[in-house]
Amino acid sequence: MTLSAPDKTDIPAFYRAWFHPAQDSAMRQCDPGHVEKAALQARFPPDNADNICAQGEDYCYVAANNPTPRARGAAPPGDTSRMTTSPHPIDILAFLTDEGVACPTLKIVDVGAMDVGEAEPWSRLVTADAATLIGFEPNAPECEKLNQAGRANCQFLPHALGDGGRHVLHIGTEPMTSSLYPPDPAVMQQFHALWELCEPVRKEPLETVRLDDVTEARPADFLKLDVQGAELLVLEGAVDTLTDTLAVQTEVNFLPIYKGQALFADVDIFLRAQGFTFHTMVGVGSRPYRPLIKDGNPNRGFAQVIWSNAVYLRDPADFPELAQSQPEALLKLAVLTHELYGAFDFAALALQHYGAAHKPGLATAYIRALMVADPSITAQK
Repeated sequence: MTLSAPDKTDIPAFYRAWFHPAQDSAMRQCDPGHVEKAALQARFPPDNADNICAQGEDYCYVAANNPTPRARGAAPPGDTSRMTTSPHPIDILAFLTDEGVACPTLKIVDVGAMDVGEAEPWSRLVTADAATLIGFEPNAPECEKLNQAGRANCQFLPHALGDGGRHVLHIGTEPMTSSLYPPDPAVMQQFHALWELCEPVRKEPLETVRLDDVTEARPADFLKLDVQGAELLVLEGAVDTLTDTLAVQTEVNFLPIYKGQALFADVDIFLRAQGFTFHTMVGVGSRPYRPLIKDGNPNRGFAQVIWSNAVYLRDPADFPELAQSQPEALLKLAVLTHELYGAFDFAALALQHYGAAHKPGLATAYIRALMVADPSITAQK
């Protein structure tokens, strides 16, 4: 995919980016997303013109709420410049306030909350008092560090989530690769720059708790999971929690890089059975098969996708019933999808159903505000 003249909404707000000075004057492309440097230059002001070529393990899209974006699990290859242009045409929190609509406070649950040096896409919601965050980090020193940071509206708990049983934690060379499942060298060693990060250095016994048994996490409006192959194990211990959950973002694998782990298809079947529909993928993790490497970058695959982050939302077929029984859920969905993913169409759909029952004209006002702010957005029956 090549974006030669992107509009403000071409780059979803949640995706990560790396920025580094261009090493030469030639036209460069950023794999695997192939977003042309010229296309990004057209979007951002001249003072960032030399800091917009991205290369790394994820699609090189722009994170609207991340002043120092970086790909997860790796250091940025160069200077990180604050981006001064947001792909959000309007501020949905300000819009709802102007319309006289009060959105209840969201609860965000982050399973796998280790600080890897990047701002999360929900940060603005939390700092604006529109959301509270409950994070889980079983590494006690890391959890203490997170709590001592004194972030408003945030609480971090030292629980390892799972099925409530006793497990063995396989601690990787890079702590963020540690997993309840042992890494599989037969799979990982086919690729560059994978086994070297995940090779176990020691094992520790670990007691897990079910998310359903953690009262502080209920109700969880938005659930994010990144637990190195144990996502389905956590979800199966969260069936009751999921009855109130509106959106889930979970890391998924397409190759069994950890022995015994669930793959994307398994997670997909489970979440659909809980009343969710698949919405999008956020970022792509890839590596090149040995021995080939492109442009000297062992983190950039040629085509093989190994992992990504799958986003699931409540089925729109349930919206008419939600408008009567839980109208605030539709407002929360609108805020989440607008703010985290730039999914303005889904946000408009949620507002349409809310407005029909409680605030006529709300969705129309939202759509008009989008079109005024960004002429590339239009509406057609």
